[in-house]
Amino acid sequence: MRITAASKDLAGDLEEITGEVHDMWIDLDAVKCDDKARQVVIPVVPTVWKRWLWGLLQSGRAGKEPSLLLTIKGVKEAQIEDRERIGLYPINRLRFEERKRELVVRCDMPLGFRVLLDEDFVVETMKVEGA
Repeated sequence: MRITAASKDLAGDLEEITGEVHDMWIDLDAVKCDDKARQVVIPVVPTVWKRWLWGLLQSGRAGKEPSLLLTIKGVKEAQIEDRERIGLYPINRLRFEERKRELVVRCDMPLGFRVLLDEDFVVETMKVEGA
């Protein structure tokens, strides 16, 4: 299955992609920024659990293999600022800031993840075979 949001039909398509990746997790070590291809590929991991126990956050992954690839094409620049330095973040939503031509990946924890886009950009998800 593939969902695509192109710059022409962005609002509804991006909402559908957000619905697919919401509450899934990004492992920042696995994100691939390819300047030559002008794209960012974000492997998305679905099975992560977290639990607060006496103020201690315990996190673990059931598998390191992603079940979904979130690909952004037509990228001018990707900016990732891992302020919390935990490397693993739950996706809350994707937001497009039209004035700046910027796609922002919002997470439940502080993460600066912004992608500056060309006029004809594409955001798409694709299920990983065997996942």
